[in-house]
Parts: sequence; C-alpha cells; structure tokens
Amino acid sequence: MSNVKCLDATPFPPASDYVLLEVLPKSIFHKNETETQFYRDFFRLNQRVVPTSTELLKLAMEEGCQVGISGLDAIHIAAAVFGDAEEFITSERKTKPIHRTRLVKVISIHPSEASG
Repeated sequence: MSNVKCLDATPFPPASDYVLLEVLPKSIFHKNETETQFYRDFFRLNQRVVPTSTELLKLAMEEGCQVGISGLDAIHIAAAVFGDAEEFITSERKTKPIHRTRLVKVISIHPSEASG
C-alpha cells in the first residue's frame, strides 16, 4: 500500500540524498515495508531535493567547525540552508550539538522536559 494520498496533500520540505541515505537503509534492513514505501514515495514525489555541491559541503565544514556538530548533521543543516528551509526538524534532543547552529531554526520532535 502506498502513502501517496497522504503525501499529495502535504507541502514538501526540502530534503537531500543524505536524508534518504540516513533513513532508507535501516527501514529496508528491518523489513519495515510501510516505512520503506513512505520514504520511497516521499523522495519520488518531492521536487525540493537539494543536490550536493562543493558549496554545500564547504558550508557544512564551516558550520561543523564553528559550532561543533557532526559531519552528517552539518551537511543536513547546510542542505536546509540551501533549500531555503525556515525550520529543521530533528529527532535529536535539545541537549545535542545540532541545536547550536544559528543558520536555521532547529526543532526537536521530543517535547521539552519539565523543569524542577
């Protein structure tokens, strides 16, 4: 069963081949057919896939060195910038280094932990 109906009504955020590489192999390995089909549909239909470039990798290197985030996270941030994203949504908790970037607003899918 395809998830195309769900995707057709949703504006696509910018994505990159790096995101595909990060999510698709794991869902295929674990034989999660629904998740795998969702990713395939998303990337097939999405017209906002940011191609890699020397400039993108240069920005990723600069941001990684400046704020201390991992290489792949820096590439994701640079791709978001090149894709004119207003926000970058991540599964990383707010305590992780990716939240240090100021190039794009980073939002965690994890709710804020209650203080006190």
